[in-house]
Amino acid sequence: MGAELKIAYEGGKAKEAAYHFVDNSASTVAYKRAKDACNAVKNEKVDFVVLPIETSTRGSIHANYDLLLQYDLHIVGEYDLQEFPTSVHKADLVSYTRYLLLSKKEDLALDVKTNDVDFKTSLVFGFKNSSTRGILSRALTVFLQRQLDLIKIESRPWNGQTPHQHDKEAVDSSGYKYLFYVDVQGHFTDTNMAAAIRRISEICSFVRVLGSYATSQYKKTVTAAELSRKTGRLDTGTCITMVDKYPLNPIFQKVVVAKTVLIHGQTKQMEAEGKQVWSL
Repeated sequence: MGAELKIAYEGGKAKEAAYHFVDNSASTVAYKRAKDACNAVKNEKVDFVVLPIETSTRGSIHANYDLLLQYDLHIVGEYDLQEFPTSVHKADLVSYTRYLLLSKKEDLALDVKTNDVDFKTSLVFGFKNSSTRGILSRALTVFLQRQLDLIKIESRPWNGQTPHQHDKEAVDSSGYKYLFYVDVQGHFTDTNMAAAIRRISEICSFVRVLGSYATSQYKKTVTAAELSRKTGRLDTGTCITMVDKYPLNPIFQKVVVAKTVLIHGQTKQMEAEGKQVWSL
């Protein structure tokens, strides 16, 4: 994957949503199917994928929930895209589609955690035996006891599609396998949230935090250059400095160039001056 920031999408509206996450200096790549766009992120052909996850009129897009686990993706941000009806008979019906910005990197955050920004944490969990009486109630009570508001809960049949074999073995051994996706208000580093996740991990046989991100109304569009730095690489418009190429020595807090680089530079200078250079 080159230095240019690339965002995969499927469908014209998803492309529009992409530019609400990142400015138009980012490059968008169209795919015919959502799973192909997700696979491109997994194989590092692109940096991100924009995926619709629910609409205000038709509810959740269940197939896309499955893609989060199937391709081991992490939520970086969300955006509610307002859509207007094309028919004059439905002029009063305005709907919203919730889009997620997804990355292969689990430690990537689009928004900085501050006290004046509301965050949402998404996680998915499952039980070894979901028929155990009261098991789901026990899990949900974990959030109530810590005064954490559940924004949404979604159950999905578990098809076993995941990159990790131990995940397949962790979920329900009976004939019916279910996973529960929940959105909880708060950041995963908050004391109560962290405690809730630890407790959920004790009750459930499978837990995965999908991401913590600013809710849609607090989301700010970032530049491609800024997001490139967050991904750990520079965009094509950035001038590479010595500090970028040779990181600061943690002891001396200054750039320390390796001796091999110095020797190579001195050798090239001697060759340019016509001096004889002997190999080591």
